[in-house]
Amino acid sequence: MAEDAAERNLQIIGEAVVHLPAEVTGAHAEIAWPQIRGFRNILVHQYFGVDVDTVRDALC
Repeated sequence: MAEDAAERNLQIIGEAVVHLPAEVTGAHAEIAWPQIRGFRNILVHQYFGVDVDTVRDALC
């Protein structure tokens, strides 16, 4: 259940990143915005292809 909650939180964060204004993402270029959005897409659309270890690595 904790893994499901972690995945859900990553989905929410990834969706929130999509809606950030360019001023925010541009001011913090050190953050991997495209990778965050991409990881969200994997979690949402590749239901059975999500590797639990990859999710754990993303959280660490």
